[in-house]
Amino acid sequence: MPSSTNHEQSPTMGPEETAARPASTRPDAGSAPAFIAAVEDFCRLNFARPIGVGDMARVANMSRFHFSRMFERACGTSPGRYLARIRLEEAKRLVAAGGTTVKEVAQRCGYGDANYFCKVFRKSFGVSPGAFRRTAS
Repeated sequence: MPSSTNHEQSPTMGPEETAARPASTRPDAGSAPAFIAAVEDFCRLNFARPIGVGDMARVANMSRFHFSRMFERACGTSPGRYLARIRLEEAKRLVAAGGTTVKEVAQRCGYGDANYFCKVFRKSFGVSPGAFRRTAS
């Protein structure tokens, strides 16, 4: 028998769960494990430091192996690639803005070696940081 109240309910949610939920940038945020948000925040706050997958796993309170599997399952990419993407997006912004050397950009984005940074930047964006800077200005 249909309910006579005016409250709309989702077929899978009870009335107490129909309140608005905060938005997320992940398309599958409703189904993502709780540790993902903590790891994402950790990466965004610490990408300039020499952090790695082991540090991310500690934030999630998991072994490195289990964390890597769970992260990739939830996010569709490996934790290392996720961290590299954050670093490279910031590097792209800094290179385009100018005023810093490639070595400074590398250090600010967590790359200890400017040559390795240039190699990763070129592989990701198809041009060297210097060429990218010239086209961005």
